[in-house]
Amino acid sequence: MDTKTPVSTRIVSSILCGALLLACPGPAAYAAVGQVVSSVKIDVPVNAPAGAGLLRTSFSGTLDTRTSALTGTLSGTGLSALAAPAVTAGNNSAAPIQTSLAAPAVQGVSAAAVTLQAPTAPLAAAPAEKSQTTAAAPESGAMSQAESISAEPGRLAAPAARMRKGVIGTLKSLFSTRKDAGEVPAVAAEASGKTAVSLAPSSETAPAADEKSSLPAPQPADEKEGGKGWFGMGKSAVMFIAALLVGQIGVEALGASMPALVQKTFGDFTVVAQLGIFASIAGIIGRTIGPVAVAKFGLKKTYLGATVTRLISISALCALLATGHMTLPLMMAFYSINGLLQGVALTAETSIPPALVGQNPAALERFWTWEQTLLEIIGVTGPIATGAIIASMGFLPALIAFPASFAIAIAILALTLKIPQKVEAMRLADLEKKAAEGKKMTAGAIFKEFFRKIGQGAKIVWHNPVLRTSFLGFTVYMMLNPFLYAMLAPAYGMALVGAANPELAAGIYGTMTGLYSLGGLLGGLLMMLEQKKIKRLKEGKDGQAPITDEQENEILRKSMLRWMVWGTVGLLGIATMAIPLPALATLVALPSFLSWAGSLTLPALALIPFGVAQVVSYLKLRSFFQSKVPEKDMADAMGFFGSASLAVSTVGLLALKYLFKGVAGFTPFIYIALALIPLAAYYIYLTRHLGKVSAPTTEKK
Repeated sequence: MDTKTPVSTRIVSSILCGALLLACPGPAAYAAVGQVVSSVKIDVPVNAPAGAGLLRTSFSGTLDTRTSALTGTLSGTGLSALAAPAVTAGNNSAAPIQTSLAAPAVQGVSAAAVTLQAPTAPLAAAPAEKSQTTAAAPESGAMSQAESISAEPGRLAAPAARMRKGVIGTLKSLFSTRKDAGEVPAVAAEASGKTAVSLAPSSETAPAADEKSSLPAPQPADEKEGGKGWFGMGKSAVMFIAALLVGQIGVEALGASMPALVQKTFGDFTVVAQLGIFASIAGIIGRTIGPVAVAKFGLKKTYLGATVTRLISISALCALLATGHMTLPLMMAFYSINGLLQGVALTAETSIPPALVGQNPAALERFWTWEQTLLEIIGVTGPIATGAIIASMGFLPALIAFPASFAIAIAILALTLKIPQKVEAMRLADLEKKAAEGKKMTAGAIFKEFFRKIGQGAKIVWHNPVLRTSFLGFTVYMMLNPFLYAMLAPAYGMALVGAANPELAAGIYGTMTGLYSLGGLLGGLLMMLEQKKIKRLKEGKDGQAPITDEQENEILRKSMLRWMVWGTVGLLGIATMAIPLPALATLVALPSFLSWAGSLTLPALALIPFGVAQVVSYLKLRSFFQSKVPEKDMADAMGFFGSASLAVSTVGLLALKYLFKGVAGFTPFIYIALALIPLAAYYIYLTRHLGKVSAPTTEKK
């Protein structure tokens, strides 16, 4: 095994930690250890809880307990940290770990009275001149203490908890990108620049009882500070992505099956575009009132509430489709309701990442890169697998996938999503301000805010050249995504195999969208490599001076502009749909183990490089846009950002519907290929203009 490989090293370490966890001694073992320390002499400070908290230190590999530190929160006293004096093993000690288990009572402080649980009375500090004394541990004293340990199970709760926490910390350090993950709290605090409390006894580090009221109350940890071990994003951000991944399984299954299902049910797959238009119009309203809902209920409640209601709506839609009771007007109503709810949810969804990871461009790009890369993994396999399942088992499994996956995703979010208090405080302050002004957030007031929110968001975006240009760039790059999924890929599949075979068409367009997602996945991996390169530059490796934040932002800006150019070249992937070549299975007799490749087409392969350039381009544009929006205007700006982008997509889908409805065969794809020429020219213009308006001041001069 190559132990130099990080993955293999972590696997081996995980196995060892698992063995350590299984071998963890129980209470009986602790009592047995206490019986063998009768010959150990222990130096115990005066008036101190001897040996408290050192079991965890021994697990961290630090044998010299004098150099250790301990930080913690005592809920009973309101102290933000406790300084515990050191316990030093004698020179003849052969088992340093045992020193934390047998500490006799000294000067009236009994060992039985000392625990790591929050005390109900203040701890008194010894005077400086009486800070240390040496006490021998007689055999009878050690034995009596061991007996008291075995007789008092409650005494073992804190050491056992510390031991479990130490093992968990070790595991966390293995799978964390944070260098100080899993260390003793004081070591982590030192690495983050915070002051740790030493275990060495002194009058400065041991607070007296009368100082309790002068110490600040414990403050909740900042998600963006304390969560760096979770791939540099924080626990809430990582679990947020995990929930999106689970939900994406249902989204891919339902999205891949819907065009073929609509063709089979209503005889016209272009109805999907019509349904999408209704959903888009409702989504515009949802995105516009989304900021108002966020302001009233908060990001978490808004997102969960809209998603739960959406789950109920889509579940009813799937049930009616499965039982054959769906009509076109009823389906339009369901799509409209779902579009409204999705608009509200997306407003909160796009505002949650800046709240969790901050508005630093690198942090935002890291979040969106991880999210998009992992989502693309589902996007690659989801449509292809859905097409194969539909061809062999029908539409029912695809209809069941959405409600099941969304229910799991909602449960994950309800348990793990935590919005930082700073964001919530800003929201509550805004509510109090509006209440003082006599503005009530009722349902009528929400709809009354409709046009005002559009105007406010448009004013924020349109009056800022950088925001305006990046918004336009994101919109024209992003719009090809819904065009491809809703119309272009299904239309190509229907034209290739015939509208009478919707189940076979699902395999054709499922492969197309799956390989497009593969391109997006490769693009995400390229972004990760870029981020690792930037990280090396920030750390000043290879003998170079570390780059500044301004230099990092400039590297990201120029990278965005380069990818916009590649996005222009990637339009050739869409143009290949004008070439009417059949699927691979009709050209070559494939063996059984390659039957999955029978639905491959030229556009499907061309969509891989297109997906790389297009996905990276709009991800970078979105991150750049969000990094330039003032934090107080984020909800309004993102509300307009999403609504206006959705409006452009709606108009485009409407045009495509009439194109494919009125023109048969592959002729519509020829018109689309011609329309890509002015679109490419607009891409080039936006790239040059954004490079000009976003350039640093010194570069502009």
